[in-house]
Parts: sequence; structure tokens; C-alpha cells
Amino acid sequence: KTEAHVQFFRMKLMDDVMASTCRVLPKERGEEVPESPPPYILPDGTKLNITEKASNLATEYFFGDDAQEKQGTSTNLTNIVLDSIGACDPDSRRDLFGTIILSGGASLIPGLADRFTAEVALKVPQMFKMKVVAPTSSVERLGAPWIGGSILASLGTFQQMWMSRAEFLEHGADHINKKCP
Repeated sequence: KTEAHVQFFRMKLMDDVMASTCRVLPKERGEEVPESPPPYILPDGTKLNITEKASNLATEYFFGDDAQEKQGTSTNLTNIVLDSIGACDPDSRRDLFGTIILSGGASLIPGLADRFTAEVALKVPQMFKMKVVAPTSSVERLGAPWIGGSILASLGTFQQMWMSRAEFLEHGADHINKKCP
């Protein structure tokens, strides 16, 4: 076993523990929420008992707390996505709001997609049609960034923006601004 091999499987185990034991609570606490997740059994048979508080930390991590939100100081997932779309060309915002894709390992946390969709819907200007896409398959969610990158890299228009190593060495990093104005 190499160190990279061991590190890879540690990360896979941590992702599985996160997806199995964490949850994002709904904004309105009226819904029934189980007190704590069942124990997680490690490959060696050791049981991890995750407390209710630890299980719910994902809610605070991704969505901040209400006090920060009211003061406008929250850097939560919703605000990051909305700020990113707001920083884009105004002509492309309609398309960006129309297809927000949740992907990656953390998107597998139960409740995250529902809470994110609800919070974004409250903040998106009504002139935009908003749609959050969260593939149901964990394989699709984990692979979406790679699939998207592959599609982008295969587009002829994108290939014109590539900068070769030789161009980088000859012109430096600022040359990318000429290739991609």
C-alpha cells in the first residue's frame, strides 16, 4: 500500500460517514427530524456514535445561522451561488438561474438539495425562472463536475481558448486575458 492509496480510501470513508450521518435540517423546524443517526460501522467493526448536534452541523455550515442572515453577514451556500450569478454578465443570468446544478460529495447530504432549493427560491428575483437540478443518483452527483469539464473541453470554441505550455512560457499568465477576453 502506498500513502496515496491509504489517503484515497480514508477520504472515501470520510465521504461515506458524512453522507450517512450528516443531514441538513429544513428551515421550518415543524417537520419531524430523527434525534440522531444510527451508529456508523467502520470497516474494522468499530461503531461510531454520532450525536444529534454533530449530525446537524451541516445545516449551520452550509446555511449559517439566522442572526448572520438578518445582518447580511452570512457567507452561506445560497449567498455564494447568488453572488456568483450576480457577478456574471446580465444577459447570461436568466440561463444560470434556470439551471443551478448541485453536484459533488457534500450534495449527497440528506436535506441539502431541498433546503438549498427553498432558500434560493426566496431570494431569486421573480423575473427569473429558477430551477435547481440535483441528480438522484450518487454516481451522477459525484461525477457531474468531471462530466461537465469533459463536455466543455470537447467544445471547439473552448479549445480555441486553451493556452499551451509553450505559450505560457513565452508570454506568461497574463496571456490568457488576450485569449479569453
